[in-house]
Amino acid sequence: ERARGHRHRRAAPRGGARLGLAVARQRRRVRAGRRLGRRAAAGVPAAL
Repeated sequence: ERARGHRHRRAAPRGGARLGLAVARQRRRVRAGRRLGRRAAAGVPAAL
């Protein structure tokens, strides 16, 4: 139980909280892109 609780704790992002937020945002974008199609996901960098 204790080990499980520890594992659930989110590890600190390597580049700091800011990078973590950027990664989360990108993941959300990728997920939305998959719904729209592969081209949309590939076009994300250009959109940024």
